[in-house]
Amino acid sequence: MHFLLYPLLLIFFPKHFEPKRKAEWGFHVHKKINEIAIFSLSPKMIEFYKPHMRTVTERSVNPDKRRYINENEGPRYFIDLDAYGSDPLAQLPKKWQEAIGQYGDSILTEHGIVPWHLVQVKYYLSQVFLNQDADQI
Repeated sequence: MHFLLYPLLLIFFPKHFEPKRKAEWGFHVHKKINEIAIFSLSPKMIEFYKPHMRTVTERSVNPDKRRYINENEGPRYFIDLDAYGSDPLAQLPKKWQEAIGQYGDSILTEHGIVPWHLVQVKYYLSQVFLNQDADQI
């Protein structure tokens, strides 16, 4: 009898038996990760970051906020390596301009640009750290 009951329950009450979706991280978790990261830095780095911890944690969600208002932000968060053949890490150009030349902007944007964007962000941050520009950091 139970073998008949379960399919009927699924038909009449499908939402009740759906697996629960995992909650998205959300802004709170991103902020908490940044706060914890500051305390894992070397003592000399903590000297710089600790006085700015509130600013760092509050601003850590700015890219996520931009994603909702800037369509160019989304592709900066991922890369679909399956779109680039059987050995994508060997095939993908390391430099952005070479990637544009090989695949074109629209293909790269469709499949994500995170590796090239990280290089740009690293360069930018290196410059503002050298200039000791706390607001830009």
